[in-house]
Amino acid sequence: LAQDGGKTSGPVIDSIVIVNHDVFDPDEARSSAFFRIANALHFTTRPYVIQRELLFEVGDRYDSARVEESLRNLRTLGIFRDVVADTVQHGDSVTVYLRTGDGWSTDLNLNGRSTGGTFSWSAGLLERNVLGSGAWAGITYRKEPDRTAVTLLGRWDRPLGSRLSVAGLYDDLSDGCCSSETASSPRCFAGVSFISGARSRMRPSRARADTCGSASPARSSGRSISRKRTACPPSPIP
Repeated sequence: LAQDGGKTSGPVIDSIVIVNHDVFDPDEARSSAFFRIANALHFTTRPYVIQRELLFEVGDRYDSARVEESLRNLRTLGIFRDVVADTVQHGDSVTVYLRTGDGWSTDLNLNGRSTGGTFSWSAGLLERNVLGSGAWAGITYRKEPDRTAVTLLGRWDRPLGSRLSVAGLYDDLSDGCCSSETASSPRCFAGVSFISGARSRMRPSRARADTCGSASPARSSGRSISRKRTACPPSPIP
């Protein structure tokens, strides 16, 4: 089915079939107890997470450009190992099949370093597909020579059906704390690129002025707001 960017009328989409597979296919799972355990621990991505990234729906004319853009949206989520679209045409209508395969979404991070006779280490856990919802959640503990810290972070795409991606980070330090929240719309929807309409803020709490920084917001082309962090160790939000 070849369409010219919507200039040529394609067949009408009469149904969309979403087939999502677990991290390991049944054949792979049968060959290893480890694979079966991994599948049992993993929550398969829910159909609505896939459906909300689609730029077409039942009743639309088939447009290959919109289908490809939808596949890019799904791959951008970073939770699938495979994303494929196929079609079956019957008369003047077409059925679109979307086949996805989940990737392993839980990351364990352990780091350590020795500098000048002192040892620092950190341990963290990040889940990039909480309960199959596509949301991110993570926690990290850091032990440094002059302080300890616990970092919580999260990200939620398309909250309440919006086009936003909402993220937050909270650093609980032994000598203070700081937090940041960001709302942005970074991906393409319906052929329109929404480029980082972002908001963020830092809130110092029970901390010295030099712990979390106190710089004022700075706008860049009216598209983003950021604040300077001086001593809060970087804990990037994905």
